[in-house]
Amino acid sequence: AGDFIVKYCALAYGKLAYLPFSSCVYNKGVQGSWSARKIRMPAVMKEFRDVTRGVNFLRRQGVISEDAYQSKLEQSKAAVYFKKALSLNKINGLCYMFRNIHKTGRFYFLAYLKSLIT
Repeated sequence: AGDFIVKYCALAYGKLAYLPFSSCVYNKGVQGSWSARKIRMPAVMKEFRDVTRGVNFLRRQGVISEDAYQSKLEQSKAAVYFKKALSLNKINGLCYMFRNIHKTGRFYFLAYLKSLIT
């Protein structure tokens, strides 16, 4: 999750460009890929801390506004609740999401429901 800091530094100091070609392949669900791994809360919390550090850095550099900073923090917190629910079994995860819908919003609640049927 340390790549978040690299991205944020690039946003603050580097030049960005659009590459009009495929530069990588995402192997979803393949053995050994990130998407096939079980969600573990220590990794989720590390990712949250990295994102928080990154947006704090951007705010200090004047790259993002206070509103954008607050929005990204709220989105990241909601993602933690979503990933926690995914780490539970289906019914416990659904109950967890329902209890915390005021913190996650409808988007993540509906995304969790979709994960149950796919």
